[in-house]
Amino acid sequence: MEDKAIFSLKIEGVNPQELTIVELGKLCTSFAELLGPVGLKFEGIRAGSTLITSSVPIETRSDCLENIQYNSSNLTKTSSSVMRGFHNNHPDAVVSIVDETDGFQKEIYRFAPEEIQPTNFVQIETIQGQVISLKESKRGDRIGIQTSSGRVVSAISKDKAMSIELRGFWRTGDHISLVGSASYAYYSYDLIHLKHFDIISYEKVVMTTSKEWLTKLLDLGRSEKEKLTHAALDNLA
Repeated sequence: MEDKAIFSLKIEGVNPQELTIVELGKLCTSFAELLGPVGLKFEGIRAGSTLITSSVPIETRSDCLENIQYNSSNLTKTSSSVMRGFHNNHPDAVVSIVDETDGFQKEIYRFAPEEIQPTNFVQIETIQGQVISLKESKRGDRIGIQTSSGRVVSAISKDKAMSIELRGFWRTGDHISLVGSASYAYYSYDLIHLKHFDIISYEKVVMTTSKEWLTKLLDLGRSEKEKLTHAALDNLA
């Protein structure tokens, strides 16, 4: 198992030689702000698409993923101006954050071009997963949820009593189902940012084994068969 997680700021359409020292320094600072945790190390710059690569201890990988989702929706004025200025200087550049821990580039977040104004919408959603991190924020308690697909969502609890209950699921391996208000910024069919997920309610998910699931399915089949049999007999009566 790797002892470190690898995250890179990927800049397509720009070679490293085209970046000024000032731009590079500002990009590294903003990148570090998004990742957040202590222990962030600079690993180097690679060419092709420009890749500014960093590493963190492997145990903080899920924290980084949650930080990226939360911090990208709450960029400071400094980071916002950095990205705006970079896009002004390099209008054709596509900037994203990729997770390279598993040996391939998995896009975690892509910065939207400044000239595109998003369509914002809110909808009620349900997510299921495990509690992997607990933090505080100005909007409420941040509950990091990792779904079975590996996606990490930074959910906000504004109810202190519920936050205390959710802390009881931290790193237990138990699965919970969260119902919440999800706010999105829609830029295009392949670029949709989850801005906020505010928790409304939750419940513990009772996981079943394949054997238990099959037994229930067979029992249901027998039950339905009995109903059909009784219905047939009633028709003959």
